[in-house]
Amino acid sequence: MTGDESTRKTFNQSDGVSLREHLEDKINDLDKRVNLINRMNQIAVDKAVSVIDDRLTIMNEFRSAMKDQQSTFATKAQHDIACERIKALEITGAKIEGKASQKEVTLAQIGAALGVILSVISLFTVLFGG
Repeated sequence: MTGDESTRKTFNQSDGVSLREHLEDKINDLDKRVNLINRMNQIAVDKAVSVIDDRLTIMNEFRSAMKDQQSTFATKAQHDIACERIKALEITGAKIEGKASQKEVTLAQIGAALGVILSVISLFTVLFGG
């Protein structure tokens, strides 16, 4: 016999638990750990679902706010119509300004004609009247 063989003991029922009992204990411990891990995983999944639900709710509220805001914006068609109206008003304004300038010219011509008439009257008064 070698040294290892001499230190080996033969297993007797009176020495301790049987191999079967030992393995059953190990399996039960492992089963408890697996159950604990499964419960912890389920808690984590439940929390993740709750967080995602909250996030989706917030996103839907944000989307709704954006939709409400977009309803106040002008469409491209409305923008184009407004631009055409502005151009028409600019043209009308330019015409009105041109008419105002013509009016001023006419008034200036009338003033000049009056000045000429007064000058002629003054000249006649000085030359013949005086």
